Parts: sequence; structure tokens; C-alpha cells
Amino acid sequence: MSHRAGRWSTATARRGTWTATGSDDAVGRMGRILLVCTGAVCRSPAAASLLRAALAGQAVTVRAVGTRALAGAPMDPRTLAALPPGSPGAREHVAHQLVAADVAGADLVLGLTTEHRAAAVLLVPAAVRRSFTLLELARLVGATHPAAPRLEDPDAMPGRLADLCARAVAARPLAAGGPDDVPDPVAEPAAAHVETVARIAEAVRSIAAALAVPPHGAEHLSRATRPDRRGIRDAQPLTRAGLHP
Repeated sequence: MSHRAGRWSTATARRGTWTATGSDDAVGRMGRILLVCTGAVCRSPAAASLLRAALAGQAVTVRAVGTRALAGAPMDPRTLAALPPGSPGAREHVAHQLVAADVAGADLVLGLTTEHRAAAVLLVPAAVRRSFTLLELARLVGATHPAAPRLEDPDAMPGRLADLCARAVAARPLAAGGPDDVPDPVAEPAAAHVETVARIAEAVRSIAAALAVPPHGAEHLSRATRPDRRGIRDAQPLTRAGLHP
């Protein structure tokens, strides 16, 4: 896929990084999860929205960016139609370019492919042990010891994310291999966007469970894996607004 300059360009994308929320220390601030794909109009915003739903009520902020973001672009209408109604932040999403500050400020970095993870680590090498692909992390947490007892204090999320990363890194030598990339549906028909959202939702479910988060978003994730297809066929590609697959 190639992105040509249309209505949006990467030149105007370098803004909108983490908003300060108290101290820079893990204690007393929100947890931060970064999702990275290519254009930031399909995969990473869908994953970010589903994570927000799964982590509802937790002190966490979730951000979606792209390695070649279509700056200022909304979510692809076909991806948006594949998400459950009311998915948090989906309609408000605006694509932003991945920058080093995004990675440096994140407690957990999730690429939608190994290429996206590598791009984040290249910007901030120190983030290597807290960077995974979405599918890789979901696979690794299945090989770790059970999650710690549920913590009542939602402000403990930075610590929970750090513990999750440590457990996942320790599981790498033990876990079976598997596909770690979520293919880009941008040049595909609407059905591919439905499949992409369903695949992302399954991974998000595993990650939320590993964080010992109360299942506030369980029904939302279930709707993502069993979408109401009404309206999905009518959703138009973002190409008409300047995205060229």
C-alpha cells in the first residue's frame, strides 16, 4: 500500500502526543498504551477503541498513531462500520504520525505488525522490552502464569502494564510461535474490515484478561467478534477523501 498526499499529509501529523496527567512517574498518573499501524485509519484506531472499551473504568489512556499516518484523517468508514456502535473514540479519531515522544511516554507499545513494532523501537531503543505486536502479546500472555489478583485501585495501571510486559518477555522462549501480524484491510472490501476488527477484538480480550481488569467491556468485544453487518456493505472506502491504496 502506498499513501499519496491528498487531503492529509504527514507534514501536519506531528502533534497530539501524550497529554500530561500528573507526574511523569508511574505512581500518580494514568497508564499509557500506544497502538501503531501504517496510516492510522484502520487497524490501530480500531484496536485503540476496543481497548478503551475493555479497560473502561481504569486509569489508562490509549493512543493510535501511524508510521506513515494520513494526518488529520478520520477512521476508515468501513472499519468504523465494523466496530460495535458506540465504540469509544472511534468517531472522534484523527490520524497522527508516530513520533519518539509517543513511544518514550508509553507503558506498553503494540504494533499491528512486526514492522510497526520495529519502527517504534527504532525511535526509542529503550522501549524494546515493552513493545510487542498486538497478536504476539495476546499469544504470550496465554503462556504466562495466571494474572495477579484484581487490584481495586485503578490508578495502579502503570504497574500492571509493567508487570504484563515483564511476564510476556519471560514467556517468549516458552511460547509457541504464531502469526504476529494483522494484515492491512485498507485496499480490501468491507468484509476484510469485519474480519480485521474481529481478530483484533479477540486479542484485546486476552490482553484485558491478563491485566486482571473487571470485564466491563466483555459485551462490547463480543459484538466486535459477532458484528451486525447492517450498513457495513454500504460503508465507503476512505479513498474518496484522499487515501489511495
